Amino acid sequence: MAAKLIELEDGTLIEVEVPEDQAQQISNRFADKVNTTFDKIKPIIVNTCPPIAASWKEINQEWCFFYFNYYNC
Repeated sequence: MAAKLIELEDGTLIEVEVPEDQAQQISNRFADKVNTTFDKIKPIIVNTCPPIAASWKEINQEWCFFYFNYYNC
């Protein structure tokens, strides 16, 4: 997937994945304006971020366990 920059009504710039034929160089001058605000997409972020954060925490704990056991710290 390629990336594209969109601009919300409130001026917030968001990078989104798009099919290759819709990709463009990332620059705020070329951002597509969309008819939404951060408040409207916030529920999506709130629902998707906790599992990602939990996974990252678990990966980090596993890495630290490996590192400290491997290097006898």
